[in-house]
Parts: sequence; C-alpha cells; structure tokens
Amino acid sequence: MVQCNAMIWADQMNRANINQGNKTYGLWVSHRQNIISSLEKIIKKPLSSLLTIMVIAVAITIPTTMWQVIKNAQIIGQNWDGKTKISCFLTKNTQYTTASKLSQKLSQQSPIQKIVIKTPQEALDEFKELTNFDEVLDVLDDNPLPFVLIISPNPELNNQQIVQLSLQLEQLPQIQSAIIDLAWLKKLFALIELLWTAMAILMFLLFSAVLLVIGNTIRLEVQNRIDEIQIMNLLGASAGFIKRPFLYTGFWLGSIGGALSWLFTFISLSMLDKPVTHFSSLYASSFSLQYLPIKHGIILVFCCAILGWIGAFISSTRALSAIKNINV
Repeated sequence: MVQCNAMIWADQMNRANINQGNKTYGLWVSHRQNIISSLEKIIKKPLSSLLTIMVIAVAITIPTTMWQVIKNAQIIGQNWDGKTKISCFLTKNTQYTTASKLSQKLSQQSPIQKIVIKTPQEALDEFKELTNFDEVLDVLDDNPLPFVLIISPNPELNNQQIVQLSLQLEQLPQIQSAIIDLAWLKKLFALIELLWTAMAILMFLLFSAVLLVIGNTIRLEVQNRIDEIQIMNLLGASAGFIKRPFLYTGFWLGSIGGALSWLFTFISLSMLDKPVTHFSSLYASSFSLQYLPIKHGIILVFCCAILGWIGAFISSTRALSAIKNINV
C-alpha cells in the first residue's frame, strides 16, 4: 500500500514536470489532485475528522457569538444614546396650570425638543405597576408625588451639553431637581469596552488552540505516512510537493470547522432572539437581534481556512524536518 501511494506521488511529480512548457498546467493538475485527495481522506476517516472539526467549530463559535452579542449591545447603546431624557421634578405644591405654562415656555428653547407632563396620579399608577405596594399606597391620604416634566433634549446635543441643560433647569424656582438617565448608559459603554478586551484575549487563546489542534492532527497524519514520505524523498520529491496534501488537509479542516462555526453562531443567536426581543419590549423599544452578516460569515470561513493552512504548514514543516534528520 505504501509503495502504491508512493508510485502515485511519483506519477504526479512526472506529470507536474513533464516539460517546461506545461509546467504551469502540471502544477495546476497536482494542486487539483491534492485538493480532491485530501478531502477524500477526511471523508474516509469520519469519526476522527468529525471530532477535530467539532473542536475547531466550537472554539471559533465562542468568540464569534460573543463578538456579535457585543455588537448588538453597542447598537442598543447607540439607539438609546439619542433618547436621553431629563426628568424635572417640580415643587410639591405646583398646580397643573403652572406646570403647563412652564412646559410651554421651556418648549420654545432650542436645546429642548419635546416635553411631556406626567401628573402625580400617572406617576403613582406607574409606581404601582412596577411594585407590589398597592395596599400600602392606598392607605395614604394624599399623593406625595409631584408633577414631573420629562424633557427630551435636542438630538444634536452631546452628553456634556445635556448635563449643562439639566443644571440650568435646576436653577428655575418651579423645579426642585433634574435627573438625567445617562449614568446607566455610561456604565453600559464601560462594560462593552471591558467585554471587547476580554473577547480579544479569548479569541487569541482559542485561535491558538485551533492551531494546536490542527497542528497535532497533521503531525499524526505525517507519522502515519512516514514510510511513504521516505520513499518519496528517495524518488526526489521536493519538500513543498510532499507538504502539499497536508496543507490542503489543514485547509479543509479549517474551512469545514469555520462553516460549522457560522451555523453554530446562527443557532446561538436564534436562541437569544426571543429573550432579547422581550427585554427590549419592556423598555418600549422595537430592537431586534442582529445576526452575523453573510459577508462576515464568508470572512469567518476564509479566516478559518487560512488558520488551518498555517497550522498545517507549521506542523508539517517541523515533522518533515524531523524525518529528514532521522534519515541523515
């Protein structure tokens, strides 16, 4: 069997170098045969190949899914960044007419886009919906909550200008305090930045693990074909010619693993879709989870193929160098 395989390699070498005029064509034929034969060998070993491919797919799926989730978190933050509101709590004895006049006066200012008046009863009803204190609140003689002006600043204002606007509003005698719902957004962006760093570290570690997995697979493949390689060395095969089938094996393992990773990422995001939609609906948002774009999926598969090629190249080079040293 070993001699038969070596003769096939020798026949490929003769075809690839039949004459200088057909050198390019012969090289193409050799690459085509190696592409097909390396895929056939993966198919002929379904169990071991499947285990290797699944390890690659899972290792790539983790950072890919994490990357897409963080991207979605960024989109949420960007969408809500322009919806920052200032809640102005009026003094306790303020009447509706006073609140209405103040609202009309402030609406004429350019930094303010829209103002909504929330009455004490509306605020109390909302508080009851968010808590289970209905019986306790019913015992109260009067409503302790004041009128609230919910101000939507002009979208063109940045965070610093919004803070300055809130400070100006607090100077008005009818307004007791002005609160900006911006602190949580800053924390969200800080958390996203932390997650990006963690994901970069995780991606580096898992990609290194993929290189090791593919490298170990190719190393075992070289050891299983050591007799065949030694015969090819005797026949005068070049190191590049001998490494070629191993490189394409790494290429196929990376490509298939990348394609499965794309599928696993889609499944993972599909499982998160319903909870994210429900969560966004609680905040009166129509946000829907963004999946990995087709362009990015193709890039993912391509990068995995290159990663498989690199892992196979490093492993086969070291293994063939060790074999050559033994022969010497």
